[in-house]
Amino acid sequence: MDGAGAVAVATESIELATFVTCPIIRYHPAVVAQKAATPAVLSGERFTLSVGAGERLNEHIVGHDQDGFFDFWASELRDAVSECLATTSPGVVR
Repeated sequence: MDGAGAVAVATESIELATFVTCPIIRYHPAVVAQKAATPAVLSGERFTLSVGAGERLNEHIVGHDQDGFFDFWASELRDAVSECLATTSPGVVR
């Protein structure tokens, strides 16, 4: 998301979006929300934050797809997104 704020200021109509980021393991949800807030505010309604659990790549290799891992990661992602939403101001989220 670094640099997205500058692109938002320098353009007027380009839609901005992140690649899928994981607000569970790599970054705390509050940090993700804070980093997303800058381009979101500066771009008006042209910014989309894409989030995902981020662990599919590693789990299927070791055979842990079964055993409730999907439910676990889905729950973790739900909690992280809820925290991101709670951290941002209502006008930033659409």
